[in-house]
Amino acid sequence: MLHLYPRSTIDIYVQVLQQDGALLQAAIDVTTPALIGTGVLISDYILSISVGALLTPSCLLLDLTSSEQTDLPNLTIVVLPQSQKLTLLQLDTRINILTFESLLGIGLEACLVLQLKMDREVRR
Repeated sequence: MLHLYPRSTIDIYVQVLQQDGALLQAAIDVTTPALIGTGVLISDYILSISVGALLTPSCLLLDLTSSEQTDLPNLTIVVLPQSQKLTLLQLDTRINILTFESLLGIGLEACLVLQLKMDREVRR
């Protein structure tokens, strides 16, 4: 796709009006529809979500608030959903492998749901 925009730079600025957690994820998630809305061709969406484990791997939270991000072990996932390529995994605490696998699995599933919803809205 870069050949369509030779010697070009596309700068993206995100203005945050209120922040209660998941700032990086929100900034990433608004970028794809913004690029599509301006006519920039993209090969895949880039989507992000934060996932936290409450007490056990079976009790997971999506789209964490600031206090949840501070208090809980959490994983930031950035993915290209069509190709299932992970572009970022950020984990700032130690957790066991079962919890990690649970966080990653539910996060990827949530990104696929987000992609379907975003795709439906973009096509309107």
